[in-house]
Amino acid sequence: MDDQEIILNAGKIICKGNTIRRPINENSGFVQELLRYLEIVNFDLTNKNYRW
Repeated sequence: MDDQEIILNAGKIICKGNTIRRPINENSGFVQELLRYLEIVNFDLTNKNYRW
């Protein structure tokens, strides 16, 4: 895995290895709940590399 950081969009988005990190915004809670739901119903196409 490449640990080099690539900073995009004036530092608001950071790509590191196989992850993309973005700042929290008004939609972040909804997205977290949606990903949890999709995991519960065994929807296999979601990204499993998220951290809460």
